[in-house]
Amino acid sequence: MYKPISPSLSHKNKRIQFCETVPQDIITDILSRLPVKSLIRFKSFSKFWFNLLKTPKFIGNHLQNSSRNNPSLLLHRRILHVSMAPSIMYLLQGEMAELEDVHIPTDGHFNSWLHIVDSCNGILCVNQFLGSNSMLWLWNPATREVKLISKGQSTSSKFASNFTIATGFGFSSQVDDYKVMRIYVYDNVDLDIGSANEIPRSNNVLLVEVYSLKTGSWKEITDNILEFWDYELYSVTVNGRMFWKALPWVDHSVMVLSFDLGEEVFKKIAMPGLLEYSPRAYMELLSYKNMLALLIYNNAASIFRSFDMWVMEYNSDGGEFWTKLFTIGPFPFTERPVGFWKDEIIFTINNRSFLCLFNPNTKERKNIPTDEDQFSFEVFNYAESLVCIDNSEFGLMDQEVHS
Repeated sequence: MYKPISPSLSHKNKRIQFCETVPQDIITDILSRLPVKSLIRFKSFSKFWFNLLKTPKFIGNHLQNSSRNNPSLLLHRRILHVSMAPSIMYLLQGEMAELEDVHIPTDGHFNSWLHIVDSCNGILCVNQFLGSNSMLWLWNPATREVKLISKGQSTSSKFASNFTIATGFGFSSQVDDYKVMRIYVYDNVDLDIGSANEIPRSNNVLLVEVYSLKTGSWKEITDNILEFWDYELYSVTVNGRMFWKALPWVDHSVMVLSFDLGEEVFKKIAMPGLLEYSPRAYMELLSYKNMLALLIYNNAASIFRSFDMWVMEYNSDGGEFWTKLFTIGPFPFTERPVGFWKDEIIFTINNRSFLCLFNPNTKERKNIPTDEDQFSFEVFNYAESLVCIDNSEFGLMDQEVHS
């Protein structure tokens, strides 16, 4: 039985008695369940707490509790048809009763050119476009820490022609590292196809490079598997592997291209049973319960759409196979799936201006509270964390504590 803390003690003595009376494992467990804002404030409570909140074990336990007990959605809002309008970000938690503003750490004049690459363990990878240039940065919204990623090899003279960049971001527990992947692909749309100036399709990929947060540097990746392919601009990362929809030049049969962030190798994965779908079928890769999910839908021009959901699983020798979970719909005026919230699928409606949730089990459909219809939204799963992305702990709030 614990001794009560005397009310007559000074504030400092109460802190000392609290730390001496309550077992440290209980204190640690309580702290690991608190929001980041409280932890940043409480780190000045004692030197032990300050050091505890920086340990990898505590940061991992806190992230696990945050992901399980308080999963959230980040909505990145952009105003349609207004090129210089600022981006706005909202956080949606709990029962989704209201939107909470999230401060974006950029000059408002430029943040309309932001694109969120992905969200992982409370860290966002952001691609910011400034005129003809772009820069990447990592951002922890909870601790307000920002890290600008150094430029890679894209300034090389071989980048004189137009190109697009397929980008991905994720974490590998195998090597305990966050990585950013960029695939530079010739923009053949702007080339004189069939003329002497046409770039050979065998050289479609200019450069593949990977940035490691642990080393703070870029590394070039070479792999012949990347030839003849066209890619989506952004990937999906699941369990330390990035996935893109990719299109070979030869037969135009869509496949999945994966990149293992730990081993840094590519692999081609066939799509499931696509013969039953029309050539005009739309496909979306998403993350679902730590599995890669594929949602396929036909009749893109129809106001009614049905969706087949597949997930990628692994057999005993590590080989991949696809399992069809269910078919849902048809729904009117539903455009495309963009993510998952717990067990529910998030769909866009009316040119991405509205968002709705669909529960495959109960068949219930409900709207997510958003603003008027002149906005477009990007949606990301998010759980706040203490994960540090720079040498300084807690970003701008790192002050040594002595007590």
